[in-house]
Order: sequence, then C-alpha cells, then structure tokens
Amino acid sequence: MYSSLALTRTGALYGWGMNKNGTLGNGLNSNVPSPRRVPTPAGVEDFSCGGEHVLARLETGELFSWGRNQFGQLGLGHTLNQVLPVKVSGLSGNVTEIACGEGHCLALLGDGELYSWGWNKYGQLGVGHNMDLYVPTRVIGAPHNIKQMCCGPCYCMVTTRENELYGWGNVFGNQWDVPVRIEVFGKKRIYLRQKKDYFLKLAGRWPKSHLKLCILEQPLVEELLLICRSSHIPLDVTHYFIKIYLAISYSK
Repeated sequence: MYSSLALTRTGALYGWGMNKNGTLGNGLNSNVPSPRRVPTPAGVEDFSCGGEHVLARLETGELFSWGRNQFGQLGLGHTLNQVLPVKVSGLSGNVTEIACGEGHCLALLGDGELYSWGWNKYGQLGVGHNMDLYVPTRVIGAPHNIKQMCCGPCYCMVTTRENELYGWGNVFGNQWDVPVRIEVFGKKRIYLRQKKDYFLKLAGRWPKSHLKLCILEQPLVEELLLICRSSHIPLDVTHYFIKIYLAISYSK
C-alpha cells in the first residue's frame, strides 16, 4: 500500500499517493500526488489502514470504510470495492477502537464486545471457522476488558487491563480460530532515567501496511515494559509486540 493518510486536529482526513481500488476514498482510482480531503462526515477521531482498505471512526462512534473489498473487509455485506467512504451499518453500538489487517478488520464497541470481518483463511477473525465474513461478527470468547488491539497480516492480538495477551489466527506458527491466552516469557521492567512529562508514540508496520505514528496524551510515563522471548519471533509479530508493549518516549 503506497499511499498515506493524515488526520488533522479538526477531524478532517486527507490522503495522497497510490489510489488503486479506491484506497484514498476520494471517488477516483487514479493516483494523487498531493494531499486531498477524504469526503467523510465531520469529526473523524481515528483511522486504520489495511492492505488496500481503510476504516475511519467518527467521534460519534460511527464507522466508515472504503477501498479494496475482495474478502468483504469493508463490512458492507458484499465484495464490491468502494471508492468513497460508506457507513458500516452492521454494528449495534458505538465503536471505540478499530484495527485493520491485510484483508480483515476488528472493531471494539463501547460495551466491550469485539467484532471482526473480512479475510479468514487462517482463522484470524476468531469466530471458530475459516470462512470469510462480509459483515461484522462477534469474536468468540474475546475478553471483555480489552486495553489495546492490533491486526497483523493473518492474525489478531489484544491485551487486557490485567496485562494479559490473547491471540488468534496464524500466531507463532500455530493456527487458532478463537482467541487463546498467550504466556509471555521474560518480562523485564525498564525505568527511564529522568521523570518528566512524555508523549507516547506507538508504531506498527507489516508488509502492505502503513507505518502508523499516533500521539497519545498520557503524561508522566515512568517505565516501559519490554517483552523478551528466547526463541525466534517472526518479524511481523515482533513489530506488533513493539506496538503493544514498547512505547518509544520523547520528552517535550
């Protein structure tokens, strides 16, 4: 995915770059050399980029999608590509968090329920089978106290408020079609040398995805949690351990 999206403080979303399959959501399929406004409703609060599709969450809790839809990853009940943002109507509550994989999506609702849809070859939707789903479907056995979540190319991971890690899909060479708690080895706490105000920046990347940098307004970060494992971890999984656990902190 050779394109970029940027969200302004006023809730406006802009896109530029490659526009294959309507990735930029501007009604066209031609490339865009400079930032152009994505015609979403006002008040975009967050967005997530997949292989060639995008989710945008409004401050009202509504969800919009556009781009490639080969596996039903837009959550619209069909597999037709969309070159303009379309509201995802199959969710019964306000969406609070979103994440995109290469061809699948996750959405967390305000009541703690987790939904998935799209490509499901490796069980990455967590619904107990490996058939693609064209509409949001509740993840079986997902924890209700999710703190963070992410999608890799063919897996999903979430952490809870109790700092437990769950994964499903193709994880560490295993294929799980429902969430499984993962034991993490070698926890080690790292303390910052100086106690100052910090901004947390989380970065995550896998092939065909964006490198996403987002600023979280959380002051007085005093320690980082580094997850180590003695055996080899695939590069894309490592990226998401970093995204979930390792915050790169910069002082003001």
